[in-house]
Amino acid sequence: MSSTFGFTVSDVVKKGLTSEENVEIIKKWSKSKWPQLTEEQIAVFLIACNNSQDLTKHTIESNIRIKNSSPNLFKNRNLDNENLRKISQAMTFSVMPERYQDTVIFVINMNDSNYKNYCQESHFKLYFMVIDSIVHDNPPRDAIIIVDSKKSSLMHITTIRLNLLKLHSEYFERGLPIACKAVHFINSSYALSCCVNFTKPFIRSDLFQKLHFHHGTHNDTIPETLSIPKRYLPKEYGGELKSVRYYHQQTMDKLIQMQPYFDLEEQQRS
Repeated sequence: MSSTFGFTVSDVVKKGLTSEENVEIIKKWSKSKWPQLTEEQIAVFLIACNNSQDLTKHTIESNIRIKNSSPNLFKNRNLDNENLRKISQAMTFSVMPERYQDTVIFVINMNDSNYKNYCQESHFKLYFMVIDSIVHDNPPRDAIIIVDSKKSSLMHITTIRLNLLKLHSEYFERGLPIACKAVHFINSSYALSCCVNFTKPFIRSDLFQKLHFHHGTHNDTIPETLSIPKRYLPKEYGGELKSVRYYHQQTMDKLIQMQPYFDLEEQQRS
């Protein structure tokens, strides 16, 4: 697979995110298993694992294993897919343009309160595509994910499949190509609490400590509640940036531009 990333190893080395030595060590290790793994891909995983070589190896192995065993989430990743188009209308996946101390801010919320328009599988599939887009051009040190569950209802629980929750938890813990600093659930609801309770058996205690629940959140106080300056948040949440819908469209446009990457990445794993 030829590199389709928007950065080079030299770029991230200059920023102090990893080293050429670490990349070379992982590259030698991967040759016998995944000879097509590029230096940029290796650098992404090293950054996600804070340059721990052992953790990087385990994360790469988990990433590829889970992707290959879960074609429903990691095959045919294309926004021409009708189900992905539908979920991109029912939800917003908004990557903020400004990074807070080299941490990317990623906001997810529900546009449509009608549970019939929600698909858990498509939600997870698009969510993981967006994660790939975040590290594609300029890998951050880590990510803060903000999930607004205001429009979720008890009827949404009827659409939840436990096997998908378990798969999501496993990939999030073991195979994600980015370090998660925190996940903030704002406007936390009973429906969300139920979903979280479903996942508790699958989530390590150290990861669960990164989950923060905020009930009855007022938008004007969100920057203070999350300890994130206003300049890094969208206006709906008391910030100074444009709307989540604006950045959602930018994020979807980025995924369309990345189609050659998604196609090549799938071929690489096959």
